[in-house]
Amino acid sequence: MEKGLRARACTGLCVLIGLWLLPAGVAHSYSVLQTRYFNIIHEEPHRELARHLAQIADVEYEALLAEFDMNIAPRIDLLIDDRYGDAFNASATLANKPLVTISPAAHITGELINTGDTVRLVLRHELVHILTGRYTSEPDFYRFGYVPGNNTFVPLAFHEGYAQWFESDPETGTGRARRHHPDSEGLWQQEYQRGFRGYTEVFATGRHESLHMAYLYGAYFFTRLAERFGDEAVRDWLDERTGRHGFWADLASPYNLNIAWQVAFDERLSESWDEFLAHESERLQARLGQSYPHAAEQLRDGLSRFGSPQAVSRSGDYFIWYDHREGLGRPTLVVEDAAGNTRRHRGFRPEQLAAGSTQLWFNQLEECNGRLGYSLYSMPLEQDSPQRAERCARVARLAWHEDSAQMATWTLTDAGSELQLRDGQGQVTDILLRGQAGVQIKQLSWHPSGERLVLTMKPDFDAAFDLYELQLADGRLTRLTADNHIPRGAHWADESTLLFSQARNQRLQAVALTPATGERQWLTDLPVNVHQPRLQDDQLVFLTESGRHYQQMRVSILSAGESSPPSSVPEPNWQHPASLTVLVDADAAAPAAETEEADPALHPYYAIEHMSPSLFAPYPYWDGELGFGLTGDWREPTDRHQVQVQVELGLFSGDISGTLDYRFYNHWSLGVGQARVSRGLHSGYRAGWARRLWSGQGQAVGADLAWVTDYRLPDSDQDGLRRRWLGGGLDWHYSERNTERYRPNRAFALGLDAERAFSHADSHRLRLRQSSELGLFGQHSLHWRQQVLWTDDAQRPFEAGGSESFSVFPRPISSKVTLRALPEPLAASELYWSRAELNVLLAEPDRTLGTLGLGAGTLWLTSYAATAWDLDQQARYNLGAELGLTFSALWLLPLEASLGYAHNPERDEVGEIYFSLGPSF
Repeated sequence: MEKGLRARACTGLCVLIGLWLLPAGVAHSYSVLQTRYFNIIHEEPHRELARHLAQIADVEYEALLAEFDMNIAPRIDLLIDDRYGDAFNASATLANKPLVTISPAAHITGELINTGDTVRLVLRHELVHILTGRYTSEPDFYRFGYVPGNNTFVPLAFHEGYAQWFESDPETGTGRARRHHPDSEGLWQQEYQRGFRGYTEVFATGRHESLHMAYLYGAYFFTRLAERFGDEAVRDWLDERTGRHGFWADLASPYNLNIAWQVAFDERLSESWDEFLAHESERLQARLGQSYPHAAEQLRDGLSRFGSPQAVSRSGDYFIWYDHREGLGRPTLVVEDAAGNTRRHRGFRPEQLAAGSTQLWFNQLEECNGRLGYSLYSMPLEQDSPQRAERCARVARLAWHEDSAQMATWTLTDAGSELQLRDGQGQVTDILLRGQAGVQIKQLSWHPSGERLVLTMKPDFDAAFDLYELQLADGRLTRLTADNHIPRGAHWADESTLLFSQARNQRLQAVALTPATGERQWLTDLPVNVHQPRLQDDQLVFLTESGRHYQQMRVSILSAGESSPPSSVPEPNWQHPASLTVLVDADAAAPAAETEEADPALHPYYAIEHMSPSLFAPYPYWDGELGFGLTGDWREPTDRHQVQVQVELGLFSGDISGTLDYRFYNHWSLGVGQARVSRGLHSGYRAGWARRLWSGQGQAVGADLAWVTDYRLPDSDQDGLRRRWLGGGLDWHYSERNTERYRPNRAFALGLDAERAFSHADSHRLRLRQSSELGLFGQHSLHWRQQVLWTDDAQRPFEAGGSESFSVFPRPISSKVTLRALPEPLAASELYWSRAELNVLLAEPDRTLGTLGLGAGTLWLTSYAATAWDLDQQARYNLGAELGLTFSALWLLPLEASLGYAHNPERDEVGEIYFSLGPSF
């Protein structure tokens, strides 16, 4: 009871803080609609949208939790506000709580909610960001989603395409630039027909993430804009919207646009690029000059950007950062010396950097024994390449002290976390603090003396992030700040002053804090966010956003008289939370006996370490593949044997994959496959058995069994079983074939399959399938197939479909009708859909086309109609037709040409006509 009241009080406080942060002006009255996972905050005009979100949000959230195999579900606030910029800025300053702001267009109506998937797609997109985001990265939890109206010029595939492509789990067939979602694949195919480069062509360049983002977020949109309004409209649109926060900031960053133009238009608009980049830089300088009385200097131009403000380090003569842009999407660690010379180390994606004058340490997320975990790397700054110091070290945060040659690390454990001391070789020498579930540390910072540590820490689930000072001599822990705004990037500017960023007037500004007195002074009041502030020659150097990236700036500091906020004095009687245990003796490095073992599933990082390993693992970029295969097939009087071997080599990545499959037909089969060499040896094995158990009088019963394992062989002293499963099934077939003209041919089949998975997230799956076929009168045939699918967590447990085809001499004609029923409960927009196709073979091979000199060919015509009904029985439908020709040219290459037309009668626009020509397989 007490926990529930405390949770409600915390929720109410966060809501009040968020509403108080909204700009003053017109009074707003908000209501809160609560579901299992969400607090939906809304005004009266958005009540309908809030109710719609209440119906779909929990279902979408649970589906994503299952997809990402996550064991915790943080509660999320949904703020609905149609004041675009105000809502974004207000949500950006809400502290310590996951939040998604949904900003509907002014003309949002019930029709859009009832007949479109836009709201669901935007919500899913932002939830994917929340779940796959690094919980302690910057910015913290908030996401912003813009819901366009019916006449807003944004394709639906924009929203879902981006989220599905990058943030979904590749093991389920989606995302992260390795595999593709069917919707995204359809988008590529459609754009290829309209003149874009093909999917295969762009993907083969090896520049995965940025190119795909630009393609979905940039090229698709700007092409349509240019087609409808001309090329000048693109520049006008950019001039009006670039620099705004929220949805369009991702789209309008010069970096993304430049790639989009190159990919989609083959540099057709590249002449405008230099003008646009210069214009954006001038405008940023003008904004700073108008809003700030002192001169602001842009140290690095718009093309030098940083992927994360935490992955930037200044030490001695070196400036080190993680460049997300370098190499068009390849993660790169960049080291620059005082003379401006740079060394680039591709393939490294550091989470946090800790550097001295000669030594660099960093951590990055990698695949660790089938899970996602942190590994620790080190690099002397004079050497050429980083070296892994400890694989799967689970070091989430780190700070290096040059003079004492020791490092402080916040390390995850099964029971919680530990604040450790390590020597210059990365070996643990002492444990300073042990935290249970709920403890999070965002950043560590050494005092120049090496005797104190400042922690940006959240000591409990219900606590906020604040600054804490830990004395290494006696283990005394003191809280330095106590407010509702997260301190970011804290470090010691000198022996007595801490420098960090904190929210003020809806922006992050630089703050100086003297812990001894509690005195706090604001150093900046800029119209941009200030990240990682550092003092340099009586000026302030910091990072600020530019689109999805960061650039470095330098400004003068406000004098003491220009900013005098109230001081924050530490509470003198603050007690250590029960979730923290401070250890002060040298023997504490040995694991202490725990009086109460914490549930690791409750730890906030447990979710990160149990997500799909490929979400944040370094991408295996390659620029090409070379493969070959060999098949051997021989027969005996009663049996048949077949051996297949397939090998593929990544030309630049070093990946080697191979499959070996041997089948002994009518008795059994054995297969071994998928061995890949990439950052260690990753291999998989499959052993299968299949046999016809009984046959006779047109009937047969068969069985199959398969055991599959997926290993990662050791490249250190550790190895791990990633996953394994056992599956099998039974099938019964009955067929009756007749040679008489008017006697029907009949066939019926029934199959049952089951699978059992063995891993850290055990799953059960049972599939039931049934199919039948009936042939009538020789020239006509009727086919019906049906499948029933059941799983223990399926959102759509039942699917049924059928098809029918017939032929009439001398023109074969076939049609196909499919119906899918999705039983309730289901909170999605589409409940039923159907599609009907009619295919007509206009010319048979070697007849009409032979006179054209094209060789053997087939001319065909396809037409279709598709209809969908949602929960309110509102129908959507579209029509299309395609005329195609498949033929062999004089050089014997089979080609296929098609001319098609697609039209949506609901839209007041001309249908689309497209033409395609390519090889036929």
